[in-house]
Amino acid sequence: NWKDNDRETRLYLVPADGGETFRFTAGPKDRDPKWSPDGTYVAFIRATPSKDEEENGKKSQLWLIPATGGEAFQLTDVSEGVNQYVWTPTSDGVVFTSNDPKSKEEKKRVKDGYDAIYVFEGPNGQGRSSWSNIWKVGLSDKKCQQVTKEEIRVSGLDVSPDGQRVALVYRRENARNRQNLAEIGMARLDDGELVRLTENKAPESRVRWKPNSRELGYLAPSDTSWELRQDRLYVMDGEINEHRLVSGPFEGDISNFVWSADGTRALIEAGAKTNRLIFDLDGSNGSSREILANPGVARTVSFSSDGKKAAFVWSDALHAPDVYSIDLSP
Repeated sequence: NWKDNDRETRLYLVPADGGETFRFTAGPKDRDPKWSPDGTYVAFIRATPSKDEEENGKKSQLWLIPATGGEAFQLTDVSEGVNQYVWTPTSDGVVFTSNDPKSKEEKKRVKDGYDAIYVFEGPNGQGRSSWSNIWKVGLSDKKCQQVTKEEIRVSGLDVSPDGQRVALVYRRENARNRQNLAEIGMARLDDGELVRLTENKAPESRVRWKPNSRELGYLAPSDTSWELRQDRLYVMDGEINEHRLVSGPFEGDISNFVWSADGTRALIEAGAKTNRLIFDLDGSNGSSREILANPGVARTVSFSSDGKKAAFVWSDALHAPDVYSIDLSP
């Protein structure tokens, strides 16, 4: 918006097989859309005016809009807003992360100008920050409930296919260049008890459950330390707390992945020399084949839940970024 000198974002829809693009939400600050597993709704994050009289500005809240179009409605109203989220497998709720609420005393001190902090102490990094925890909300009652109550900062999460547990990537501090202190954990959605699954000096990320609700995949350069190498794909058995390397001989820099319906293969987005491509990875021996072999850069890859299609933004030296889809069938 050049008139107001402001960047505006809205959601648009386009048929998967191509066709006319049309605006789906009004904006002006909408982002991070995700289809519900049953295809009924599209969830997204919208900058929403705060209802707290002591705070000005807007908070990032979850909104829903019917997939067939219509009026969007607000799903969450948490004091510190929503950071990231995932749908429950049954499409009846959403699990999300939010920063811990500030006390009235904390708000007053900041408002009065007492805003000095101790750098790298508690949740603070180089600036003021907060702990964040796992929350859940149901579509029927719109009641937001805190699941975990820990002094942690959550950077990734995924709900198990049986809907019983949430896997998460978290840290218990926020010091600069300490990503290697990130760990993988899981918590039950009914009681929030956090169980730590990894204990090393490697920076884990991108946790994804396998269809069996017992094993989960994650990315890390190593299973022991912060090595100067590309991320590889590991699998953790959440029942016996044992892990194994899955991507083995694959040398690309993996940045995203989704499991096949039977959990034996992984569809991955990875860097290969100067390109970013899509690969099919065999979970038993790490062998792979290129699915998208066009030289260029494929990014923000989104895989369908059945693993049969992928949508992505692709560009190269001669073509500006645009949205494409591809059939992933063998």
